[in-house]
Amino acid sequence: MKRTPKTSHHSPNDAQEEAIAWAVKLASGHVDAAQRQAFHRWRGQHRANEQAWRQIEGIDEAFSVVPCEAGDVVRRTLNHLDGARLTRRTVLKLLVAGAFLSGGGLTWSRKPWQQTWPLTATAQQRRHRLLPDGSRIDLNRGSAVEVVFSPWRRRVLLHQGEIHIETGNDANALFGHRPFEVVSGAMTFRALGTAFNLRRDRDGHRLYVSDGQVAVYRHAKLQTIVSATQEAFVADSGTLETHTADNDPSTWTQGVLVARKMRLRDLAAELSRYGDRPLQCSSRAGDLRVSGVFQLDGPAPLQRAVASLRQSLPIDVVEQDDTLTLILAQP
Repeated sequence: MKRTPKTSHHSPNDAQEEAIAWAVKLASGHVDAAQRQAFHRWRGQHRANEQAWRQIEGIDEAFSVVPCEAGDVVRRTLNHLDGARLTRRTVLKLLVAGAFLSGGGLTWSRKPWQQTWPLTATAQQRRHRLLPDGSRIDLNRGSAVEVVFSPWRRRVLLHQGEIHIETGNDANALFGHRPFEVVSGAMTFRALGTAFNLRRDRDGHRLYVSDGQVAVYRHAKLQTIVSATQEAFVADSGTLETHTADNDPSTWTQGVLVARKMRLRDLAAELSRYGDRPLQCSSRAGDLRVSGVFQLDGPAPLQRAVASLRQSLPIDVVEQDDTLTLILAQP
């Protein structure tokens, strides 16, 4: 029977001890979905729990300023712990105590020890990259991120656009499996062994999970856990909507947009992202349902999609003020 750290506490010291236990458990790599959910519930149960966990994560920030040679010493030391009396849990306790006693002042004066990659995609092309932990990240057109890896955490900062991520197993991590999260504004999306699509819109964030689960945080507070085939929209105002997705929004990674009984107005909004002008629908035409595969690569994908729609639906196209509008055709 699998054991998880206890989920109650009586003092800040107890919360710290529980946070350490969770850190060791998560780093072991032997955590199932039920245990991960128990961890997220523990974080939300009491303020002291969240504070204790943030202090544990603060060690990540401290290690982000360790120079390469210091990191090598730490790595060599931990690689020999298996045959020593000290355990990784003991080392973690010592690091936590040191961070608390120094006010979080685990700092070095030389070059920071972390891996950082700024990645951008042009308005005309997608981009993908394999990361050292085995993860794959795809950037849709006009997207920009910054990838920051430290010994304790894998983090992607989403500045604009849309990304798709398949998380790797992180087999060579210094302290075992590191959490993988995407941060955008007040939002944090933590992968729970997963593949997911995330888009930053003007008024919020749209998440689709194709495999595994993603924990959604706003201002460090857990909002929900989204499972495979589910889609969530978190508005900048804080409202949250979650439902089973009718369509897979990540097919852009394969150069296509797949519609399955999609409303024409929704399809038009998606196609607009790949054209040189806005595409919209009249109120009467917007409720028409569309099924099909639309190619996004090659020249003029918007114009080719509109031509295909005119052949399969009773619609016309009106061009006005550099905007294309789909309307019902006159009988």
